[in-house]
Amino acid sequence: MLVNPDSGQVERYEIMLTDVSLTLNGSTSEVSNGSLPVAVLLDSGSQLSQVPSDIVDNIAAVLGLTSSDLRNGFPCDMFSEYSADDTSNDIFSFSFDNGTTYVNVPFHELIVPDTNDGGSVTDQNGNIVCVLGMVPLAPGPPTYDSSYILGDTFLRSAYVAYDIDNLEIYVGKTVFNSTTSNITSE
Repeated sequence: MLVNPDSGQVERYEIMLTDVSLTLNGSTSEVSNGSLPVAVLLDSGSQLSQVPSDIVDNIAAVLGLTSSDLRNGFPCDMFSEYSADDTSNDIFSFSFDNGTTYVNVPFHELIVPDTNDGGSVTDQNGNIVCVLGMVPLAPGPPTYDSSYILGDTFLRSAYVAYDIDNLEIYVGKTVFNSTTSNITSE
């Protein structure tokens, strides 16, 4: 929870992110490297996720992206070898509660086409430009006005329930393409 310093009211519900890893072609890379745990805000109003800068740097290194690629984007087809299928094993894995809860986000959810005035951005060769669906937040403790955020790029793969009475958040994995339902309440 994050309390507004002016009103003293709980205005944000945060959860502890304890690990982030990236699995491509069956090979897993740890990308959080000691920058976690951190409290993150789950925000459906944010298209991208905002995470510690060293996580973005480590992901870029694994993917072979340069700092220019992170700033200006990169051709979307650069990663066409990885599946755009939600059942693929090419995933970002976000862990909470020291690994007892995790959410796998399909790789393609974090490679986002860049847009400008509603249209696709293209490079000088006519290639559609994509950006990484995570942007860095500068080192240092987040403040009330600048928090780590898991936005839509994460939330499309998560099932989130807010228990307002007990001030708790529950996070679970989304089951894509399910033909049955097994949601229970106690």
